[in-house]
Amino acid sequence: MSRFLIRGVVEGFFGPPWSHEERLKMIKFFPECEFNLYIYAPKDDPFHRERWSEPYPKDQLAKLKALIETAKQNSINFCFAISPGLSIRYSCDEDFEALTEKVETVRKMGVKWFGLFLDDIPMKLQHEEDKRAFRSLAEAHSHLTNRLLKFLRSKDRETVLILCPTKYTGISPTPYLKTLGSGTDQDVFIMWTGSTVCSPQITCDHADGFGAALRRKPFIWDNYPVNDYNRFRLFLGPVRGRSKDLYEHVSGFVANPMNEAEASKIPLLTIADYLRDPENYNPERSWEKALRKVGGEKAYKYLRVFAEQSQSSFLWKTESPELYKLVESFWQNWKTERWEKTTEALTRKFKELADIQANLSSTLGNRQLFEELLPYLKKLSLLAKMGMRCIDLLRMHRKTKTAVQAKKIEKIHLEIMDMKKEAGENKYQVCGTLIEDFASKALQTVGGS
Repeated sequence: MSRFLIRGVVEGFFGPPWSHEERLKMIKFFPECEFNLYIYAPKDDPFHRERWSEPYPKDQLAKLKALIETAKQNSINFCFAISPGLSIRYSCDEDFEALTEKVETVRKMGVKWFGLFLDDIPMKLQHEEDKRAFRSLAEAHSHLTNRLLKFLRSKDRETVLILCPTKYTGISPTPYLKTLGSGTDQDVFIMWTGSTVCSPQITCDHADGFGAALRRKPFIWDNYPVNDYNRFRLFLGPVRGRSKDLYEHVSGFVANPMNEAEASKIPLLTIADYLRDPENYNPERSWEKALRKVGGEKAYKYLRVFAEQSQSSFLWKTESPELYKLVESFWQNWKTERWEKTTEALTRKFKELADIQANLSSTLGNRQLFEELLPYLKKLSLLAKMGMRCIDLLRMHRKTKTAVQAKKIEKIHLEIMDMKKEAGENKYQVCGTLIEDFASKALQTVGGS
């Protein structure tokens, strides 16, 4: 049994939301993680945020109903979140009626969990009538939260309400948090992302500090592995930096995934392992298991190599560790007798990386995952081929200079410049800047001769 009583996923990112089919697949996947909560809150669903007061069109309501029923079939609590903070007038009965009509439509489909998300909005009251009615934004938020909970509980006493406040980070009390904590019904869960939006560490002391102002244990919204702030980067490494006894200091834990649903399963499986048994959680062991689960045995060794080039994040700064060591060794031995040996090792690595796309194409049964990875695989192949040409250039440079050699060097030099330009124009990120930096140094080395 998991140490964390409430655990799951919040689809709360900006950018392209998951498709309906992706959501259905993910909800069916959640039982493998022993998750029990899915929060529907995609920022770019216009009816969730920008057009929160408008009813969902019939086709979207039908999709929501299918998600709700699928969640129920898989013993997942479906939480419908709404984000009205950009325009709602907290003191306006008409706006509150629009809010309740929206949630009531979903409640009648069998939903008992709701989210009131007031994140990523201005920290001050925007409307004159609200400025007259409330002393602060926090007071307005407590008022709306309590009023919504009272409405929902009048329909179903088992209703659960989760609030994401405007100030959702930090480790110490603020006036906003103090007012919110003292004024909001104690039955309401209040979310927190840690000391920062993307927190390298989430500790018990930090949770207690934030919770003190709220007068309750905070409910964690973990912004890993979400990549909406860096849309051309995958975060495939395991979760790290969460205290082993955190479950005693928080009320729940949900992870915000990537826009890429299938790729998200790799880090989500490691989060599941952490939530299940935080005292004995081992990131490396969990990561290996997740890669095998998502990729399958045939593709595992290739997926592992690719994931190693896409594992760094605010949790873990090390990218491409094996390649980094090989590049370091190459330059350290550039003018020694060991140069040939280190060159052969680096060449093999570049060849391995150049072949990853083809090898995953033939072994990875999860075709949706392959399509999500494909732009990054193409970039990796380009970089690796550029690395090999750099080695060709440096080999040529070490030989006795002749007119023929000079022309060959010039030709390869131009090829690398073109590849480097193409790589720079490619927005997808993999391997950090390690191979581009290698190419720059190779060109400088030859150009300076």
